[in-house]
Amino acid sequence: CITDMDKMVIVGDNSFGEQKSRHRCRRKKHDVRMLDALR
Repeated sequence: CITDMDKMVIVGDNSFGEQKSRHRCRRKKHDVRMLDALR
């Protein structure tokens, strides 16, 4: 699951470029928090 998420993030980053880089980082942080909560 984590690998797939990372893959998606990488693809999105490549597609949108640095424009959505900030949003991606923010989203990743949120996802990490959610994963920790599930754990």
